[in-house]
Amino acid sequence: MLTPNRELGNRRLQKGNIADLSFRLLFGQHSRTLSAEQSPSHPLKPFRLSENRMLKRTPGNKLGPLRALMLLVAVLVAQDCWACYKAPEQQLIGVDEQIMRAADVSVAQVMSATPVGGREVEYRFVVLQRLSGADQNMFTVTGSDGVGDSKDTTFDNHSDPTFWKRGGGRVMNEADCVIHPAFVVGGTYLVFLGSPWTWRSFEKIAVNDRGVNDGDKWLAYVKAGLDKRADKSRN
Repeated sequence: MLTPNRELGNRRLQKGNIADLSFRLLFGQHSRTLSAEQSPSHPLKPFRLSENRMLKRTPGNKLGPLRALMLLVAVLVAQDCWACYKAPEQQLIGVDEQIMRAADVSVAQVMSATPVGGREVEYRFVVLQRLSGADQNMFTVTGSDGVGDSKDTTFDNHSDPTFWKRGGGRVMNEADCVIHPAFVVGGTYLVFLGSPWTWRSFEKIAVNDRGVNDGDKWLAYVKAGLDKRADKSRN
């Protein structure tokens, strides 16, 4: 159900494509030609206008009303595509800040996934361990169908250094700058609710014959951090 590909290029239009489109809309489909240097043997060399094919001010090159409208549409599309070129900072906060902000944290298992329209899916969880927040046994999270940027991985029980670096985590924002998490029915996750979601808000936790893997480094770190926070509040 989930696809591991998280490359931003799969959902962001490259600036060069928009520039090329705008140029063609302004000056016509065949106004720009590649120099002889841009060939399969030199694929990385930039193009330039051939000296014998420079743009001329001819009636065909004038910016007509229809072409101007098309250019405006292209610009608006470009702005939309670039709207989340950079992830919101609150989604990339450090692990300690995330724990300090946490209001509702639990280890929970996905019991069902119900499509609610489009790509949206309502995931129903049952709580296995309550770490912080109201003592509720079940909750729901509205996420995506998995055809996006969620990877169903534990990062080797979160011993992988990649997880602990800035931008680590199994989910990320999509083109609308919003995190749309996806889950696998039957899977167990360490879920942060009641606070702004981050890329580490829905980490997968392995389960063994004895239950939840308490040896998971992220789970152990969160438990220790919440205990430390509780101790400070009592003093």
